[in-house]
Amino acid sequence: MKASDIYKQIIRITGVPASAEDSVTRNLRNKMTFLLEQVALRKVSDFKRGNNIFIPDNDAPIVRNLLMCSMDDDYPWIVDWFNEALDLNDSLTCASLFMSVKEPIMRAGITGETDFVTVDEWISAIQGLLNANMAQHTIRLKKAIEEFRTKTLVKNNTVNCGDIYITDDAGNRSYVSKAKERDVRLSDEILESIVRELYVQDDYFTVLNQIIDFMVKDAEKKALPDIEAYIKAGDGFVGLLQSYNIFTGNLWLLVVLSALFSPIIVMKIKEKK
Repeated sequence: MKASDIYKQIIRITGVPASAEDSVTRNLRNKMTFLLEQVALRKVSDFKRGNNIFIPDNDAPIVRNLLMCSMDDDYPWIVDWFNEALDLNDSLTCASLFMSVKEPIMRAGITGETDFVTVDEWISAIQGLLNANMAQHTIRLKKAIEEFRTKTLVKNNTVNCGDIYITDDAGNRSYVSKAKERDVRLSDEILESIVRELYVQDDYFTVLNQIIDFMVKDAEKKALPDIEAYIKAGDGFVGLLQSYNIFTGNLWLLVVLSALFSPIIVMKIKEKK
């Protein structure tokens, strides 16, 4: 199909007024150049016969849909992509763009205008172009690390950063736990055993996410016994409060107390209402 016929289709479908047809056609030519050179990674001359650009019939509906989306504010990711206004080094941008592009491509197959082999070829090509799989892995890994940071606050500084002390009736204080620096780095042998069967980028991301997920569960599992031990070593919650040393960073106690008492505080507020 001639590219000019695709432009006419778009103008008819979108209801472009006659007075704007020339400017819209020029805009579509520029976007077609971007689609062929930056997305298909081909030269425009590869598609030319004489003075006309010809698009394979199976590809034409997909090309038409993408060109239409590139001028439609309902598809901001595609609009910005064709205007070269996106930072494709950003994982979230790449993943969001890929999800936006998939819809008009798949629509051409759903409406029966092209076959799903062609649809899958386009999706695979753009997925590779944007490195979308790795972008999604990176986003999940970032999210997992943030989840690890928030869910393991109870473990923050209880192992090797803060000092825990108790106070007797005479006001004398003594340490229950004194901060110590520990070397917790894994040995090369352990690391080698982890990466031995990893060969491609996807493998590394999968294992990284698995390790983070395991560490979150492990930290949560170890948190309660630690809290119980400190309470038994002191005078219940009073001892727990007294052992909070603000100058050495035992923020885990603040987190614990907030978690325990916030539901009670909320209920009291509701009762007053």
